[in-house]
Amino acid sequence: GGAPDDEVIDLYQRHNQPLGGEPDTAVHHSAPLSLRFTPREGAALSFTVQRLHQVPNLAHRLSVWVRADKPTPLTLTLTPVRPGGAKSGLVMALAARDPAAKPFIPHWDDPCEPLKVNATADTAWREITLDVRRPTAPVDYYQLTVGPVQQTGGTWWIDTIRMQPVWPE
Repeated sequence: GGAPDDEVIDLYQRHNQPLGGEPDTAVHHSAPLSLRFTPREGAALSFTVQRLHQVPNLAHRLSVWVRADKPTPLTLTLTPVRPGGAKSGLVMALAARDPAAKPFIPHWDDPCEPLKVNATADTAWREITLDVRRPTAPVDYYQLTVGPVQQTGGTWWIDTIRMQPVWPE
């Protein structure tokens, strides 16, 4: 994770990934630019990271910096995604022999429950954090969505995004 910059913006655009917002070099927190979201009438624009990678089998702390031109309630949603082909016979046989993966077997089919936090962005930069517990089932990656709870007509910005592992002591 990290702050958006020209290389990240270029990567998204070359892979036809929608940014949702516009790069803004005038308003930013810890990067050379942020992404600005100015919703059109009747549309609540949101920001999505399709694949937010993580260190397997560890708890994490997600951190996102946001700001708005007026108080804007935002929802941050982090959804775990199971590995593709995770239920194949080969994968299950390997998991049964791996001490780190074996505890996941009884939970292999558990639904992926999204984690959510609501916070209000205001005129000063604010860090929204979400503590992510150590998974009890396999997680390939997470999908992150940040957006307004409802249409306010206001402009909001997103800057630095970090998914930090919480290492065991």
